[in-house]
Amino acid sequence: MTTKKRRHYTDYMKSAAWNKKRAQVIFRDNAQCQAVRNGVKCGNRYDLEVHHLSYRSFTNEPLTDLVTVCKQCHLEIHQQQNIGKKHGKARKR
Repeated sequence: MTTKKRRHYTDYMKSAAWNKKRAQVIFRDNAQCQAVRNGVKCGNRYDLEVHHLSYRSFTNEPLTDLVTVCKQCHLEIHQQQNIGKKHGKARKR
């Protein structure tokens, strides 16, 4: 990611618009991690973050492109995505 893109990303993630959208997603998801591990929904209610399923509409993303996940699941999601990219298996959305 270029410095300019990273700055744009960081600025947006600190914005009132993002905070409002984040709150809407967490409310919609009943303040629970929606990630599924070994066939079971995590359900954690702590350290919640909102994950972008796609960056195609970044800054104008519909709520359906966002999902609530706990910090641990969010890290695992990104680790799996990076492994897939390294092996030419980036997930299609």
